[in-house]
Amino acid sequence: MKLIIAEKEAVAKSIVEYFKSQNIEPQKKGKYYKADDYYISWASGHLLKLKEPDEIDPKLKKWTLEVLPIFWDKWEKKPIERTEYLLKIIKDLLTSKDVTEIINAADPDEEGSYLIDEILEFYNNKKPVKRLLINDTTIGGIKNAFKNIEDNENFIPLSKSAYARAISDNLLGINLSRYFSLKNSAGTLSIGRVQTPTLAMIVARDKAIRNHTKEKYYEFYTDTEIIKSSNQNEAGEMEKAKVLAAQNFHDKEAFKKYLEKMEREYTALQENYSCRFKYHITSERTKEFPDKKIKEKTIFEEIENLLKTMKEVQVEVTKEYLKENPPLPFNLMRLQVYCSNKFNYSPDEVMKITQSLRDNHSAITYNRSDCEYLSSEQYKESPETISKVLNNLGIQVPEINFDIKSKAFNDENITAHTAIIPTNIKVDLKKLTEYERNVYKAIADYYIIQFLPNALKEKTEAAFTLCDKNDFKVTSNTLIELGYKAYLRDKEKKEEEDEKEKSQDISKILPGIYTAKVIDCSIEEKETKPLKKYTEATIMSDMCSISKYIENPEIRAILRQKDAGKKGENGSIGTPATRSEVLNTLYKRGYIEKQGKNVVSTKLGEDLINILPKELISAEMTANWWLIQEKIKGKEADENALILDVLDLVKRIISQETKESISKESEKEPIGICPICKKNVYERKSKSGKVFYSCEGYKDGCQFTLWEEMKYFENTLKITKTRAKNLIAGKKVSFKLIGKNKKEYEGYLKLKISDYNNKKYINFENAGYPDRTKK
Repeated sequence: MKLIIAEKEAVAKSIVEYFKSQNIEPQKKGKYYKADDYYISWASGHLLKLKEPDEIDPKLKKWTLEVLPIFWDKWEKKPIERTEYLLKIIKDLLTSKDVTEIINAADPDEEGSYLIDEILEFYNNKKPVKRLLINDTTIGGIKNAFKNIEDNENFIPLSKSAYARAISDNLLGINLSRYFSLKNSAGTLSIGRVQTPTLAMIVARDKAIRNHTKEKYYEFYTDTEIIKSSNQNEAGEMEKAKVLAAQNFHDKEAFKKYLEKMEREYTALQENYSCRFKYHITSERTKEFPDKKIKEKTIFEEIENLLKTMKEVQVEVTKEYLKENPPLPFNLMRLQVYCSNKFNYSPDEVMKITQSLRDNHSAITYNRSDCEYLSSEQYKESPETISKVLNNLGIQVPEINFDIKSKAFNDENITAHTAIIPTNIKVDLKKLTEYERNVYKAIADYYIIQFLPNALKEKTEAAFTLCDKNDFKVTSNTLIELGYKAYLRDKEKKEEEDEKEKSQDISKILPGIYTAKVIDCSIEEKETKPLKKYTEATIMSDMCSISKYIENPEIRAILRQKDAGKKGENGSIGTPATRSEVLNTLYKRGYIEKQGKNVVSTKLGEDLINILPKELISAEMTANWWLIQEKIKGKEADENALILDVLDLVKRIISQETKESISKESEKEPIGICPICKKNVYERKSKSGKVFYSCEGYKDGCQFTLWEEMKYFENTLKITKTRAKNLIAGKKVSFKLIGKNKKEYEGYLKLKISDYNNKKYINFENAGYPDRTKK
């Protein structure tokens, strides 16, 4: 028998479906399958974790500087309790006498290799191991994977690279978290390779906003009248425009209407057509004005004097047709950003919603994917999948055309997974929660549009030259064929309205050379604006491109090289699966907080970044680690190369004098006045790390406390710092609640102090519902 170990149950089920397609009927044996001469089992992510220091040496339970750095030649592991039953199943099968070969069917990346290999090492496996590389879970994709099965030994360097990173992250975290906590009096401080640079990024943004100084700059405009009859080749240009448009339109009827409109509008155009041109800094002058802003008014005064001496200018009008491809299907990050902007769902909520859609309903493909592309096999299966999805949504889309193969279908751009799309199964939307329906429909929409025509824009540009080539321009973009946007019309409406507001409509003018009279000039004074505060969506986006904040061009290039081949990632930190966890950690530690939709750093978070050395707050560390990991994968170094390098860094930081320490005052900002005894309420942390908000009068017997999670009937309320402030102030706060019918809804709650047996108890009371009539 051969034992296949998949990384997750969904992949195991896909392998089972493949066997069924080969006329092999698998039998389910509890938490594994038997199919012909194969056992098929699965993990659920990592089933093992590194032991805590005090689990290896009880003396380390107490944090002291003297024992640092903590380091072992062999880092011991233990089972993760919640998934220990899966580990036992794998162990029993692995050690079974009838199993003669193991097949590692984890994700085809270094983390996947490590995830299964560490189990094999944990149980001292000596049986031969093969590697099944599945990144496409369609039947055709798995069939191809079985045809190309390899020796697992070829992938051991990938496992060693992931192992080195895991140990290094642990080594850094346990030592420097202890060190900076002991060196300061602000409680337990948390340091991490990804979380600390992410916090530093948020702190830097807040400082830039706080320290922003308004600067004046100027823009220059000139009003002209384009003389229609000055176009000497009017008829020829009309014919050229018709030919060019014909090459780009998809819908013949839309093309016919467009031609009629173009001729009608140009015929009705006034002889002197008013047009306002703006001065643009050309590429020749970007070194002179790197921020593309002119801050000396005299520069424009000279241009104004020059223009006033000119009675007319020669204007060139050009027209081009731009095909706009449908946006790619979602990866996790883009889905989180989309849901944050559209539904105000947090990244963590999207993670949980998609996990439910996958685990409880099998409605979508792998939800933690970093990929926006789909396979050729998925294209072959698309007619059947689309049919099921449309039935699920209860809609018809006659424009769907399976001859259209969007750029999403590209095997070369697939990473360990494909993009997130709906699965080919029946889904009863009534059985989904409102949040699950919203996310499912979004995923379905961005899959459906892959089979709809491109949108078509007409770009008209008028320009003339004064000092540099085409330094005066005006551009107009007009959507002339909706294509896929007809399906997404409601979603695109605001975008189109915004675009119209920003541009001047010159689409009525035909291409050609015109004479224009100079009528007037104006210099407009503007002020620079500060950066916008972060939201969860923009933090997630910037984590995918944090390299842009790296000053060193070589390090910036290394970070981007790390993401080569990953579309949508451009010098990133973290992974799709960990980024929302990083944000949660920063919230729980009190380093960041929400202010409405915005996310800002707290005083504690800013103080922490201020005392840390540059090595810890920069994403440069990720770049340096990646270089060493590449050497490990290329067999140019062993796993200890990275681990010992990080150990040296830890030793160096511990040996240095720390900057000014963080005092307890950093977290001693009251969040409100206690509704029971009228003393200050502070945010605190329990020994286990849980956040709570309690009154300073607890020593005098005041029992007021709000915990980060509290019960309200069947609901578990998440009490963030902002919610705690509002509740304490007597305000009503919005929560997502579950009613008696098990349906989710949004409702307001207020704090309620109850008396019972001369004691005060914290409770909540209904305070109404949001007004849905306001848009």
